[in-house]
Parts: sequence; C-alpha cells; structure tokens
Amino acid sequence: NDKKLLALGAVQSLFEGSMYIFVSQWPPAVSRAVARKFGENVLVPYGTVFSCFMACCMLGSTLLNVNVTASLHTDSQLEKRAMKMFAMSALSIACTMHA
Repeated sequence: NDKKLLALGAVQSLFEGSMYIFVSQWPPAVSRAVARKFGENVLVPYGTVFSCFMACCMLGSTLLNVNVTASLHTDSQLEKRAMKMFAMSALSIACTMHA
C-alpha cells in the first residue's frame, strides 16, 4: 500500500521500457539517416556510434555527481542545477530532431 514504492516501480518500468525501445530502434534510424545523407552503399560505424553513446552516458553521470556533490548545501540549489541540465538535454534533443 506504499504509494512511493508504487511510484518508484512505475518510473523504473517506464525508464527500462524506453531504454529497450531506444536500443532496438537506434540502429535502423541511424542507417536510414546515413543512407539519406550519404547514399545507400555507405557503411554505418555502429561501434563508433555506440561508444559515443556510452561516453555521453559516462559524462552525464560524472556531471550529475559533480553537481550533487557541489549542491549539498541546499536542496533548492540541486533542483535548480537539475532543471538546467534537463533543459539542456531537451534542447539538444530538439536540435537533433530538426537537423
């Protein structure tokens, strides 16, 4: 009957679901984008793309850790920094969608 536990389970399920969708959909999406831009016979460097994804994940985790450590003084500072990070993420996604 704990609503926090139910919310945690729902958020975890939604996050994992979105990750599985991303993992299954990024190779075809990249293939189509490369074929459209450079032609059908160009090979996609999937290893390079995936390693860039992993490097960005590591960078994001590191930046979050730095922000959390630097914002231990008040929760409002952490919330403000988190909102800025989320806004930057949303902006970068929006820019790639229109490229």
